[in-house]
Amino acid sequence: MRLIDELEVYHQIGEDGFARLVRAFYAQVPGDEILAPMYHGRDLEDAEGRLRDFLVGRFGGPERYIKQRGHPRLRQRHAPFAIDQRARDRWMQLMTRALDEIALPAESDEVLRAFFTQTATMLMNRAFLVPRSSFRTHGADSRNPPEPSGTPRNLVPPTLRTVPHVLIAGAGLAGLAAARELQRRKYRVTVIEASHRVGGRVWTIRDGFAHRQHAEGGGDLIESNQKAVVALARELKLPLVRTIRRGFGFYGADNRGRVRAQPMSLSFRELMTALAPLIHDYRLAEKRWDSGVAQAMAHTSVAAWLDEIRAGRGLRARLKGFRGFFLADPEDLSLLALIDFFGDDGFGDTETFRIRTGNDRLPDALARGLREPVQLDSILRRVRQTDSGIVASIETQAGRHDLQADFAIVAIPATLARDVVFEPGLRPSQHDAIAHLRYGHVTRLLLQFDGRFWRRRGRPDLFGSDQSIGAFWDGNEQQPHKAGILSFLAGGGASQELQQILKTEGTSGVTSRVSWLGRPGRLLASREIVWENEPWSRGGYAVFDPSFNPEWRAELARPHGRVLFAGEHTHLRFQGYMEGAVLSGQRAAAEVLSVVNG
Repeated sequence: MRLIDELEVYHQIGEDGFARLVRAFYAQVPGDEILAPMYHGRDLEDAEGRLRDFLVGRFGGPERYIKQRGHPRLRQRHAPFAIDQRARDRWMQLMTRALDEIALPAESDEVLRAFFTQTATMLMNRAFLVPRSSFRTHGADSRNPPEPSGTPRNLVPPTLRTVPHVLIAGAGLAGLAAARELQRRKYRVTVIEASHRVGGRVWTIRDGFAHRQHAEGGGDLIESNQKAVVALARELKLPLVRTIRRGFGFYGADNRGRVRAQPMSLSFRELMTALAPLIHDYRLAEKRWDSGVAQAMAHTSVAAWLDEIRAGRGLRARLKGFRGFFLADPEDLSLLALIDFFGDDGFGDTETFRIRTGNDRLPDALARGLREPVQLDSILRRVRQTDSGIVASIETQAGRHDLQADFAIVAIPATLARDVVFEPGLRPSQHDAIAHLRYGHVTRLLLQFDGRFWRRRGRPDLFGSDQSIGAFWDGNEQQPHKAGILSFLAGGGASQELQQILKTEGTSGVTSRVSWLGRPGRLLASREIVWENEPWSRGGYAVFDPSFNPEWRAELARPHGRVLFAGEHTHLRFQGYMEGAVLSGQRAAAEVLSVVNG
């Protein structure tokens, strides 16, 4: 079945479809002992019209509801009514009957059922009562268990008659780091992965290169302040080696518009002078994304800010060059994301490393250490929460099957998590955060030459660039051989630009653009990875654009009952890094442990 966007529902079923649905729902209300009293003295016909107009506007039709009644404010409008678990379940029961009765197209039916499940749970304003049997009783008074509250249900200790069992979706660094922590505590862990390999966006390319060389197609450089990744590598006896010893440079336009190699320090001095007042205010706001300071910055693009300060050509070029880091052009990057990075010291005085034998050795070692092998080619489609655990629907080549566990950790990119059906549904703000988070476009190009023509005494090892080829650096300097691999990272708009060069000019079009580094030798091999075309990532990593509501940031990591979330996009300090993935997985594991032990 084709998945459709919410706004396509109106165009598929039209006004008549919503009218029939609402009519079928309200036909059941007058005789219902739970819902009918809520309409005492109120006109059901008016209520039917309001719900119809709300749904029409919500799913892509005319916005009559907002024009007549303003913002929906559903929780506020329903506050006078006592909506507990029983009322929520009855409302869903009647709406489910109505959907079954009118038989909408399958695509719209799927979207509406998920929306109603989510909204009905969100409107609960009385305690979510969990059956007494779902609490652990040893070590506490089982006759008076604490009463959880919240919407949706808070994390509550499950009935644990055996070893706790956690399902983890995603065998990237986040999911594998969570699995390692839980297995250390003797938990049973089942890890599923949609692709045919572990590692996610950590992908070392080994095939096709001469002299058994390799280079990173995904996560590459590890900084010395990224202590979780460094610690894991040491625990697993994976040696780290120094890279980029001669630092960073910039290749692009200067203030006169001349394209040339320049010290990176020039970029930082001018940029930090311009950003200083904004960073000062951001720090005063304690770097909170729900602050007024953050709100003011969030919806301004970096490009608009450059226009506002009348930036020169050099500063504009350098910030365009940062698309190799943020994976977004200045017009597509929120000013808040820029301030957040540099407000936390940005590029600090750190050393950079790689794992000597390839960064993929880290996820491989984590996976090998699991008692249960990772289940590859297994896609999470649905997670249903019960009073005692979760039931996950998993799709494999053999079909769909259900798996029961006590908790689930969803450690997949938001681009994939938005396709998972959660029951009960996510709160609206969490749903919107996942639905609207963008992932940056990025093309990685690896060119192996018979000699490292780019090496010169006193020249930086890595160049950021505003050119179509993106940033570039020595991709395997830790491998002692005359041959070497020049690694290109074209982020944001440069991703498509580099693909176009390769399509029309081939690899010679790329090498001609770096001939200023030296005379290119013989090309031995090339590999291209377009991350926005990879089905199990659909992009490089999370990008905060001007349309992203900063208040959604915290929602990306918020627990949803027995479902926890991990991934680089959920980490505040190291979003976009391997470090963020590892720390987020460890955090999700700690959340499970705190519930079970608490």
